[in-house]
Amino acid sequence: MATQEQFQALYETHLKPKLVVFEEQRKGIVKKFVPVLIGYFVLMILLVLLLVKAYEESYWPIVSIISMIVLSGGILIYYSKLVSPYTKNFKTDVVGSIVTFIDENLAYNPEKTITLAEFRASQFEEYWPSVDSWAGEDYVEGLLGKTAVKFSEVHAQYKTTTVNSKGHTRTTYHNIFKGLFFIFDFNKDFDGFTIVLPDYAERHLGQFGKMLQSWKANLTHGELVKLADPEFEREFVVYSDNQITARYVLSTSLMRRLLTFRRQLNKQVYLSFVNGKLYMGIPVDKDLFEPTVFKTLLDFNLIREFFEYMQLGKDIVDDLNLNTRIWSKQ
Repeated sequence: MATQEQFQALYETHLKPKLVVFEEQRKGIVKKFVPVLIGYFVLMILLVLLLVKAYEESYWPIVSIISMIVLSGGILIYYSKLVSPYTKNFKTDVVGSIVTFIDENLAYNPEKTITLAEFRASQFEEYWPSVDSWAGEDYVEGLLGKTAVKFSEVHAQYKTTTVNSKGHTRTTYHNIFKGLFFIFDFNKDFDGFTIVLPDYAERHLGQFGKMLQSWKANLTHGELVKLADPEFEREFVVYSDNQITARYVLSTSLMRRLLTFRRQLNKQVYLSFVNGKLYMGIPVDKDLFEPTVFKTLLDFNLIREFFEYMQLGKDIVDDLNLNTRIWSKQ
């Protein structure tokens, strides 16, 4: 496992010289974009004043609104063209170097993603709304020891449709999951599926929360699994269609590792064991591997954050001990 000290050395000798070059590119983007942005705001103010002053004229309000839309679209296109090469090269040179540093058997593709079919194979949709919109990027795949691993950023949404009093239809998209999604193939045969979710009910509602969990289990796929670790049950709730398998895959040592991992990361964790694979979701509320534009890149803490999330995949293999005999096919 790569240490923070080793990564600090990589940063000073290999990454920082690259970041100096990207920092100059970033400054160039800001220098070009800020005057355009100022001009955009000036024109928007003028168009708003025109819209207010000429509201009685039949055509000027329409002209103003169309001009606002065109200006807004134009500045977004301009910004995208400025930033796109910078972002693409940063991901290839910097993020790619971090992936290789973590393990030379990992490969990085900034434009690829975990597929919706792979996400659905996790059976999380048994407990979450069905996915209507799917996107992702920053894909990593390879072998960690004998364990095949792949992960990427993903963004899953569901949609709702409403009709107002005038008969107009409005479609709204809502987040289901946004963050890192991992798939580990630890080459283990077992029956059924087991899913591990953050336990909000028992943590906040105590015994009443347990009743809600049992009620929910009757309405969804699987049964509530009671485990021998009360500390683990305060953080997680487990459902399975095979109680024996659930207790087998969630051994005492594994529950300890998951509990420590969840607390150290200070993030919610979702897991499912299905058909010999472990699926894991870590919600993250921002795009992890994007370079900054309006803040300096010469900040080790920013690059360290990239490293910590990329290192996460390898840590999971080590922490969950997926390569030991208990997880091997018998």
